[in-house]
Amino acid sequence: MISTTVGDMAQHLMLRRVGTGLKRAVTDLSQELTNGLVSDQARRVSGEFSVLADITHRLALAETHRDLARTAGTRLAVQQTVIEGLQAHAQAGLAELALAEQSPMAAQVARGFSQMETRFGDAVTQLNTVFGGVGLFSGASSNGAALAGASDILDQLMADLGANLAPNPTALETSQFIEGWFAPGGAFDTVGYLGDTAVSSRLSLGNGLDVGFEITAENMEIRATLAALAKGAALARGALAGNERQQAAMVRELIADLATADVGLVDIGARIGQEEWRAAEAVTRAEAELYAMKIARSEMLNADSYDTATQLELARTQLDLIYAMTARLSRLSLLEYLR
Repeated sequence: MISTTVGDMAQHLMLRRVGTGLKRAVTDLSQELTNGLVSDQARRVSGEFSVLADITHRLALAETHRDLARTAGTRLAVQQTVIEGLQAHAQAGLAELALAEQSPMAAQVARGFSQMETRFGDAVTQLNTVFGGVGLFSGASSNGAALAGASDILDQLMADLGANLAPNPTALETSQFIEGWFAPGGAFDTVGYLGDTAVSSRLSLGNGLDVGFEITAENMEIRATLAALAKGAALARGALAGNERQQAAMVRELIADLATADVGLVDIGARIGQEEWRAAEAVTRAEAELYAMKIARSEMLNADSYDTATQLELARTQLDLIYAMTARLSRLSLLEYLR
């Protein structure tokens, strides 16, 4: 029978206590080596968690500002693309009508009018672009589309032309009526525009920067572009039909209108470009702050990989030694002692 003394029991308890501590140390050091962060954060910051909390808060805030700025920048970039598309329609329509004006062939003139109706439809589709569930040119409205369908708008416009102008109107009368139809207070406000007023408040992106989304399909420059394209569409639908002299006069006016519309769209593009720059600058500043906060947090919490690996190896060696001593004590007997 093997006799266990008080001294043997004390050694067992002591080795178990030391082994438990070493196991915990191996686990903590292994975790530190894996994620690069110290396991005992309270000891690292000496109990001063307010500084760490402030860094963590500023880190989260910088991420929020960066994501907001990126989303705003993307939204503005899509808006810019739509404005460029409208410019392309105005410029192409200008070229087509200039060619039609120089051609004595009625078919060429009719083709120019037909293309204007197509361009009006494309312009309406572009202005109805939705980003993130919100119409880009709908103002504060959350309904999505900024404008009614192109066919609906033109149908109502042609009906109003027939109802309000005397038979055989002149190009000037037709042109002025369409301009008034698209002007503020005209039928476009109730029949064509489905959105709301412009978003008056600006979106804060942090670091003293903000952006606005003030451009809607109600803007005067966009109204002028739609009115110019609608004049061509009206000609395609039969306005001034049979009166080549008045059609030619309308073409000359349309050429001037489209040139003016193109200049107005350039101005809108510049305004959106300014907002794009602010969004891009906000992203840059937020990322710089994010980088700085990550460095500050790393300096507070990051574990030294070399020192951690050295301590881990030492703890493992000591734990192996404890296991060996425990196993030896477990086999201790008179026979082993006599050997």
